[in-house]
Amino acid sequence: MDELYEGTLPRVKANGFTVYADAAVIAADGTVHLLGLIGRRQAAEAVAATLLGGKTALLFPDPRAVGDILRAPAEGGYKQFARRLSGGGHHLTLLPERADYTRAGANGFTLIAPAGTAADRDGDEVARLHYLFLSRCVSTPLDDRWQGWLWRRARAVDATPLRAIGRCGPAWCCAPDEAALRRDLLAALGGDRRHGRLPVPERAGDHAHIGYGEGDAA
Repeated sequence: MDELYEGTLPRVKANGFTVYADAAVIAADGTVHLLGLIGRRQAAEAVAATLLGGKTALLFPDPRAVGDILRAPAEGGYKQFARRLSGGGHHLTLLPERADYTRAGANGFTLIAPAGTAADRDGDEVARLHYLFLSRCVSTPLDDRWQGWLWRRARAVDATPLRAIGRCGPAWCCAPDEAALRRDLLAALGGDRRHGRLPVPERAGDHAHIGYGEGDAA
């Protein structure tokens, strides 16, 4: 079965087992933000267990490449999704909590765009996804008309590009600083254009619902 993937998908090795990665999102330090494994069930589960147990695995992008170290995040857990393939193989996906919209929290989040999305474009779909995650990570109420502005600001301030391989779109590690976000929102509501125009609430003083006090504006 392995011959189906050898030479076409990157290899992942750990603890004497070899599987193949059809999708991966990896930080510069090797931290895994998404990993899709294909191979024999025992091998896929063994590689996943190695990573989740705090040990490292090796990713080989091509047969001649030196292996890149893979490691699980120091904080947060993973969701696992497994299914049997029609050819008899096993597919196992590791998705960390920070990449799961329903589990995103104050420690930031991983934004993974749909496959086929251009990394250098500020598309509405990516801006919407970023807005949904960000709204769960900060207590500051965010107007949904601000999606484009929020994503442009994130790209410039706190969204670090990640390495995306295979069946996934571009990805970013987002670490929003809520105090800085509030300051930039206040500045934009006052006319600042560093990240483009921010739609101003229609009614005068409408942004008071955001909860910015005088101390925030100072």
